[in-house]
Amino acid sequence: MDNSTSSLFVEFYEEALEIPYKSEQAGRPVYEQRDFVRIMVPGDSMNIIETPATQEHRDNFSRQYERFKKGQNAVVDGSPLAQWPVVNKSQVKECAYFEIHSVEQLGELSDSTCKRMGMGYMELRGKARAWLLASKDTAVVTRQAVENERLQSEIEMLKEQIAQLGAPAKRGRPAKEEV
Repeated sequence: MDNSTSSLFVEFYEEALEIPYKSEQAGRPVYEQRDFVRIMVPGDSMNIIETPATQEHRDNFSRQYERFKKGQNAVVDGSPLAQWPVVNKSQVKECAYFEIHSVEQLGELSDSTCKRMGMGYMELRGKARAWLLASKDTAVVTRQAVENERLQSEIEMLKEQIAQLGAPAKRGRPAKEEV
């Protein structure tokens, strides 16, 4: 999945779909259970795609599809808004109404979507963007610290090996032990 689809809200679900040909043959409604997909730009309730899931949907949104098959459909990628200390419970519920469930989704909202959501959401989006940017910087520093620690331990191990190789070898036979 590329970066342009990472902010989408994607949900797979099952639905009974009437099969007209089979219904006509049986003389009664005949249904089959099918997988459907709902794709939405968070915050934009006017731009929702609901359609039977194709192999392309399953491939493009493989993580969401795997979760659906395991019964974990509600899991959202990213940092959950409910765990972000900047927002309060009412803001979390308002965002959930617009299918915004992560800080990443909030940070990628358009200006028009923020305006539709109401006062304060432009500022909240700015805070989300700043927090995400700071998180990236922190991740780089943390990775560098872990790598530095690994290299230091490797250097210490090599020093010990060099010391063992450079130690003067004892000559002759070992001393006899007294009984």
